Amino acid sequence: MKYLVIFLVLIGMSAIAYAEDIPVEIQTPNNVDLIITGMMEMPVTNEDPIVIIIIENKTGYPILLASTSPDEKGYFSLDVKRQGPLWDGVTEFSVTAQTAKDTSDVNAIKLEYGVYNVGTISWTEASYSGFEDTTGTIQVFDPDINQFSNAVDFLRIKVWSDSSPTKTTLTLTETGVNTNTFEGDVIFSNKYQSSREVVFVSNGDTVTATYADTTLPKDMKSNVYHVNATALIVGKRGPPMERAPASNLQIFDTDKKPILGNEVLVNQQISLVSDLANQQNKSQPFAYLVQILNNQDKVESLSWITGNLTSFQKLNPGITWIPFEKGKFTATVFVWESVNNPTALSPPVQIEFTVKEIHLDHESVENEN
Repeated sequence: MKYLVIFLVLIGMSAIAYAEDIPVEIQTPNNVDLIITGMMEMPVTNEDPIVIIIIENKTGYPILLASTSPDEKGYFSLDVKRQGPLWDGVTEFSVTAQTAKDTSDVNAIKLEYGVYNVGTISWTEASYSGFEDTTGTIQVFDPDINQFSNAVDFLRIKVWSDSSPTKTTLTLTETGVNTNTFEGDVIFSNKYQSSREVVFVSNGDTVTATYADTTLPKDMKSNVYHVNATALIVGKRGPPMERAPASNLQIFDTDKKPILGNEVLVNQQISLVSDLANQQNKSQPFAYLVQILNNQDKVESLSWITGNLTSFQKLNPGITWIPFEKGKFTATVFVWESVNNPTALSPPVQIEFTVKEIHLDHESVENEN
């Protein structure tokens, strides 16, 4: 198989490398987007080849394995979002391109590398009017769901709103053969109750989409990992002129790994991290606040950080916290213009989690004694 490896560190640059007769260009226009393009020599046979892209961190740990199809001239392209727990803290990484005959080769390489991906989910807009029969578009990126090399694939997600918390099912369709990106529209209604692919909304609602990823990397000791994205229903008044939407609120441990199942131990330090994006062509000051409530709705913690987002900048702010008692808790992220100016730049984002005590079994206690 033909391949290339190039290490990337810089942002806002492009690099080009050659694997025999296959040039691959890697562009990093910002700290989130990664664009991989190339040209391969098409085989003489009638088979449609597949290009496999493998991304690893500087220690050789796989971050992503995805596949794409070249066009009739051999040109291929793959757009990657450097988001999710496997990208956290990564400043250097390598990109490897390989050719495969079919999806069996892709699966064999996945077994060889022991790699699966953590999917990401997002709304294409931070806010929607929510007028009758208007739609909102949701995208999921997950190369593991790309099962067929010559056809588009499908996946399902759940969507709900504050006014209608019953989850409705939405089917997303791959945007093309081997794109690894899935997209679908949900219909908003302020007259009819939620049903399949329809969500009842009211002005001021937060609408939430969740994707259950069941194909996870080997070091994630869980069978399923839920990723969420939120958008705001703004009605006739329209969105604020300045907005920095937050999404994908997750809980990480001190090793910057996601805490699966949202189960935390007493005295365990955690970080509450989300994606934050400035969607305007100018800088935006912000305050990122995290409020933690116990199961009696009493405030356990209220912390914040402040900063300034440059035009179209994306980052992952986080607040650390240590629970000292067991119980059920809810963390809510607010993004304001400042601590003293609570003009919302984003709909609130929430996550629920459980704090448990550490239990030592009887045998362990006896050995310690």
